[in-house]
Amino acid sequence: MQNLYLPELDAHLCYHDLPGREPVCVYLHGLGSASSADFPHIAHELAPYRALLIDLLGYGFSDRPAAFSHTLTAHAEIIARLLDHLGLRQSHVIGHSMGGSIGIALAAARPDLVSGLVVAECNFDPEDATFSQMIVDQAKTEEEYSTAGHDAVVSQAEGWAVSEPALGSFPGTLRAADPRAVYR
Repeated sequence: MQNLYLPELDAHLCYHDLPGREPVCVYLHGLGSASSADFPHIAHELAPYRALLIDLLGYGFSDRPAAFSHTLTAHAEIIARLLDHLGLRQSHVIGHSMGGSIGIALAAARPDLVSGLVVAECNFDPEDATFSQMIVDQAKTEEEYSTAGHDAVVSQAEGWAVSEPALGSFPGTLRAADPRAVYR
C-alpha cells in the first residue's frame, strides 16, 4: 500500500496502485466503506488496466484527520492532489454511492483528470440519501454520533449482512471508519 502525505492535515491518504496499462481506473468507495476492501475483485476483473484503489480520508487505511471537513468537494480536491502527484490525466473514475458523488465533483472541478466516469448508486438528490439520513437520525450532533450513534449504525449493518451476504465486509469497514467522517 502506498500513501500521499498531506502536511496541512498531518495525514496520509492511502491507496493501492495496481500495475497495468493506461488509462488508469480510479476507484472511490461509498460511505462507511473502503476501496481496499470493496474493489480488489473488480480491479482484477478489469485487468490489464492500471487501478488506483483509494481509501478516502477517514476510511480504510487512510488517516483520520480531525480538521478535515469530509465534504464532497474536499474529498475531490484530495483525489485531484493524488492524481496530480502521480502525474495522471484522463483517468476513468469509478465511484460507488458517496464515491460517485465525489467522482462527479472531481470531474466538474478538474475535467483534465477525468475522461470517463462510472457511478453506481450515487445520490443525486437529498431524497436519495437513505443511509445518510439514517446516520443523521441516530444523533443530533457529531459528538453524540461518535459516542453512541456510530455503534448503533454498525449494529444495524451487522444485521443487514446476515440477511444479505453481499454486504459481508460492510460492517467491518464501517466499524473501522472514523465516526466523524461518517457523520460529516
